[in-house]
Amino acid sequence: MKSVVKLWDRASGKLRETLSGHSNLIEWIAFSPNGKTFATGSWDRTAKLWDFASGKELMTLTGHMDTVYHGAFSPDGKTLATASWDGTVRLWHVATGQELLTYRGAGGVLWHVAFSRDGRVLATGSGSIAVGEVTLLHAASRKEAAQSAGPD
Repeated sequence: MKSVVKLWDRASGKLRETLSGHSNLIEWIAFSPNGKTFATGSWDRTAKLWDFASGKELMTLTGHMDTVYHGAFSPDGKTLATASWDGTVRLWHVATGQELLTYRGAGGVLWHVAFSRDGRVLATGSGSIAVGEVTLLHAASRKEAAQSAGPD
């Protein structure tokens, strides 16, 4: 099943462009802080970076072994974090697509990822229906800063 991203002109309400590239469902879309780039994550185990102005696919980020369930840009827009059902968070250099690091969580599926406002801490949300877990990581070193687990 192919999925598409539709870009709409907010002022006119008209469809600006339809973008295709993922081979399975798209799970999320995130815009970079400057709005020039956006990222998508999919059940096809990839994340993609796109140029907003042209609608062109810039690159495909590969490495996850399962659905790329969530993603977030760092506040400076230089790093993209992706969270996957494979239990990993990966940090990517936006300009080059280079994988900067991989963090494997202890709580199974990683559902969400978010950077702190200053970009120094990365929060991950993981777990199951019975127990959820939030882990805070020092973004540059992937060392855990704090962890909290408990029932949903």
